[in-house]
Amino acid sequence: MLPPLASVVRARRGQGWRRLRQWLACALGFLALLPSTSAADEHPLVLQLRWDHQFQFAGFYAAQWQGFYEEAGLAVELRPAFAADGRLINVTEAVESGRAQVGIGAADILLARAQGADLVVLASLFQHSAVTFFARADTRLETLADLPDLRVVRRTGDLVDVEFQVMLAAEGIAPDLIAPAPFSIRDGYLADLAAGRVDVMPGYSIGTLYDAMRRGLDLKTLSPRTYGIDFYGDSLFTTRAFAEANPALIDRFVTASLRGWHYALDNPREIVARIAETYDPAFPIDDYRAFLDFQVGPVTRLVEPFGEAVEIGHVNPQRWRRMHELMVDAGLIGGGGAGIAVDPAGVFFDPEAFENRRREAWLSWLQFGGLAMSGLALVLAGLIWTLRRSVARATGTLRDTEAHLSALIEASPEAMLVLERDGTCLQLNSQAANRLGRSVDACVGGNPFDWLPSGIAASRRARLEEAIDTGTAVRFQDERLGRTFDHIIVPATDAAGPIGRAAIFSRDVTQWRQKEQELRRAWEQADQANRAKSEFVAIMAHELRTPLNAINGFSEVMTHKLFGPLGDPHYEDYARDIHYSGQHLLALINDLLDLSTIEAGRLQLSFEEIVIAEAVEASLALVRERATSKGIILTTDLHPAYQAVEADSRALKQMLVNLLSNAVKFTPQGGHIAVTAQGLPDGALALAVSDTGMGISPEDLEIVVKPFQQGWAGRRSPERGTGLGLTLVKSLIEIHGGRLELDSRPGCGTEARLVLPAARVRRSSSSAAPSEPQARSA
Repeated sequence: MLPPLASVVRARRGQGWRRLRQWLACALGFLALLPSTSAADEHPLVLQLRWDHQFQFAGFYAAQWQGFYEEAGLAVELRPAFAADGRLINVTEAVESGRAQVGIGAADILLARAQGADLVVLASLFQHSAVTFFARADTRLETLADLPDLRVVRRTGDLVDVEFQVMLAAEGIAPDLIAPAPFSIRDGYLADLAAGRVDVMPGYSIGTLYDAMRRGLDLKTLSPRTYGIDFYGDSLFTTRAFAEANPALIDRFVTASLRGWHYALDNPREIVARIAETYDPAFPIDDYRAFLDFQVGPVTRLVEPFGEAVEIGHVNPQRWRRMHELMVDAGLIGGGGAGIAVDPAGVFFDPEAFENRRREAWLSWLQFGGLAMSGLALVLAGLIWTLRRSVARATGTLRDTEAHLSALIEASPEAMLVLERDGTCLQLNSQAANRLGRSVDACVGGNPFDWLPSGIAASRRARLEEAIDTGTAVRFQDERLGRTFDHIIVPATDAAGPIGRAAIFSRDVTQWRQKEQELRRAWEQADQANRAKSEFVAIMAHELRTPLNAINGFSEVMTHKLFGPLGDPHYEDYARDIHYSGQHLLALINDLLDLSTIEAGRLQLSFEEIVIAEAVEASLALVRERATSKGIILTTDLHPAYQAVEADSRALKQMLVNLLSNAVKFTPQGGHIAVTAQGLPDGALALAVSDTGMGISPEDLEIVVKPFQQGWAGRRSPERGTGLGLTLVKSLIEIHGGRLELDSRPGCGTEARLVLPAARVRRSSSSAAPSEPQARSA
């Protein structure tokens, strides 16, 4: 029995639809297997180098000059890391932003991945990092434990410091214990190390040793590898998106680059000569050709550390995972990092493996292609419905955001406008509209420059164009109608730079300006009063000294009976009292004059190199007679490693004499006074005067350094003081950049320390610290 006609038609239609789906699936599969092409094949592929042109990148030059890139169908631009303005380009940012397609990096690849950049490694060229730490051969640097006692140069934030922190963390040493030592490269990178101003410098084995060789500097090295920190060095990388969109191109580029490296290592002198002829270094290098020749050895050892055992460009994903774990342990990055903590292969891109996975995906798609085509209409319908709902929600959210933004702008206490480059107003708040004398609606779409006086309008228009052209904020002030206004113009920017509009914030600072002027006038008046006080003290000191000299001279003549006896014995007592009081008053006047000179900032010091032992002996000579009369023993203990200091000779002796005089005054009969010089851990020198006197109570320690203030012992001492001795000592040592330290307990004596900073201390390189104190009688 024949089937109905309708059934035959439906059956034939079903067979035709199945054949059409099979044909489409085969066509798509065929297209998928064709060699892929992309825009990258039609334009130069930019390789962002991580430094200036040098043998460090020899393989890439060789691949270009030998035609390996051209044979692979590639045009490659080798871009140095210095922009035209001298700025150092961040390689990972350049690749992530698309300004370069491929870059050369190291640990910075992991740092960028931890911040969300999906970068993948294509080949590791340097199987070990070139990072090394250098010290002069005579520096006491045997292990990492020596570093906290040394002056270490740290460029916090660069890749060298990353490995430095990882190395310290692995040994349980907190990086914060090692403060960055200041240094300058004005006279060359190793100038400070050669001059002994720093002890340890970070650098790279492929360049720093050349500088040392040129200087004739004998160095010792400390490598992170010694402590199990074996990072990869120069590695090719790109973004995952670019690699997956152009796997065939990436494969051709890596293959051609590795060919270039084989050629460069087989013919290093040829490549060195070609680099020297082709490029000029951004930073001048003495004998550029010699520098390139020097780099051949270190670069070869980094690229081929195991000879032919490991192929050039080999990547071990587990080593990258280990690098990531060490950086996490050191607190440099978090524990995530674009999935590397879970999948160590996630940081490595293999074009061949990716192509195989893509073909497998296409085959899987072909198997289920019929089902996918059948449900396409349903999926599209659902997608359109979902998209409409998403658009409606996004529109509502955008409307709410605009309302919130407008409310925030309106609530700002400052006048605010958003202007196009030509001055067209896009948005403003009521404060700005009131300032312009118009309503908000009347201002939007208008040009505020048309409503201002021509001079002010021209000035503000120029400032607006300056901010937009430079991409930086511009701040200025102007006056109008007796008021002072402070303005700041902030250009609007996106990833590509300025977008031709800017926000202007304006505030009335008239009241603040007036306060500032009042404060300045008050400061000038106070300064004038202080100068008048200093001049008065100086005049009075001069006027008082003349009669005091006569009083002191005549009383001394009378005391010593130079012209015969005085007669009544009471006259002798009066003469001694007059002489003592005159000397005391003269000392007070001298101290007052010195203190006034210091406070006025007019004390003239002459810094020179002073032998410590000579300064101490000269100071002791002035108090020895008084000490001997009381039976006080004077001793010194001066460390032989500290021979001289840079100081003002008169000021140093005055400080020592004041401290020694106090010690003699408050030390009882038969006591002991010692002068010592000892180094401190930070390189400073403590020049101390200690006694076995009555001491100072804790509540008096802060009082005794203030003018005219004396502690309990001073107020009850039979020998009157001026109350200015320690004040002068404190002021003079602070002018030297040091400090005065007092350590005392009642009944146990006092130690006063003059602490001079390390910069003013001159150590003897041949003297060693004595095993036992070597005291001697003074």
